[in-house]
Amino acid sequence: HGIAREAKELERRARGAHPCQRFCTTYSATMKRSLAVFGPIATLSLATWKLGASIVAGTCATVVLSTGLCLGLRLAITHYIRYPYPVPQRAADNTVVLAGSYNPPHLGHLEMLRHLSRTHKRVVAVIGMNPSKKYPVSAYQRQEILRAMLVEMGIENVEVRVWPSIIWVFAQSIGASVLYRGIRSWREDGRPEKHLEFLNTVFQLVAGGRWPIPTRYLQGKPSLSNASSTLLRKRLAAGEGIEDLVPEGCTGMVREAYSAL
Repeated sequence: HGIAREAKELERRARGAHPCQRFCTTYSATMKRSLAVFGPIATLSLATWKLGASIVAGTCATVVLSTGLCLGLRLAITHYIRYPYPVPQRAADNTVVLAGSYNPPHLGHLEMLRHLSRTHKRVVAVIGMNPSKKYPVSAYQRQEILRAMLVEMGIENVEVRVWPSIIWVFAQSIGASVLYRGIRSWREDGRPEKHLEFLNTVFQLVAGGRWPIPTRYLQGKPSLSNASSTLLRKRLAAGEGIEDLVPEGCTGMVREAYSAL
């Protein structure tokens, strides 16, 4: 109201003034009237903007805090399946991934894949590879060996795929609901595996832009705890027997592939 009264006073003075002075006075009166009309609106808009900004900031902080809490709880809980494996009433209607080098595949891998084939509708054994690295036995040779072993062991609904990049990227691309990791025992392999799970969880959220696929750990059969790809390669290099590490019908195939060791 005070600004409006000042504008009226300026208009009264301008009526009998010199044209230049009248213009300046009229201009000042017009600006004051505009300020009287739009000033409260501008003040209200600024207050509304500040309120909206504070709400958005509060919402973002809540989302970040909630996401961090959920991820923390997920990492704090470890899904560890011990041997003997529980017998499922029926297979879950989902897709799971068991990744590894399979260099070469052995009975320990096959025992895990047999269990997963009984508990899930679709299992994908992923052979990871680095495209810039040279392997004595290529990932695609290992793929054929593992496929032959699965057939001999009568293990169905397991696919074997080669993937030359990050495993969780592949898992997301096929809609997998669980990433499985095979370990000897939690005491022997738990710490490094948990570190890998942390990295996978964070990078899936940050780089993948999606909620992370959970990781579960599958203990190898204790009687096969000594079965490893490293031991198998050593025996092959030394010309020793491997019948206790791979299916009998695949020994020739494995020896031929790794004959250059």
